[in-house]
Amino acid sequence: MSAISQAIEQKAEWLAFAQSGEHFDRNGGSLLEARTRNAKTILVIGSRDEFTPSRSARDTRLMRDTFELFSLETRTIDIVTFDKVFDRARFITRSV
Repeated sequence: MSAISQAIEQKAEWLAFAQSGEHFDRNGGSLLEARTRNAKTILVIGSRDEFTPSRSARDTRLMRDTFELFSLETRTIDIVTFDKVFDRARFITRSV
């Protein structure tokens, strides 16, 4: 839970920064027009191995389902495992 709290706090800090003052491009010559409203936030934690082996197949399934429900209930933060990020990266590099 503390990782989620930290992510939400960082999001709030970024939003406050983005809404304060004027921001310029890297060269300092042009005022930026776009503003951040609700930045995409991703929290990468653990791995699938933490769900197996459990005491039983039922417990393993219950742990996976609980994790999925938890990650879906936190609507403003995507919570994924390192394995899922790795699988996505592998898919992207094979598709190129």
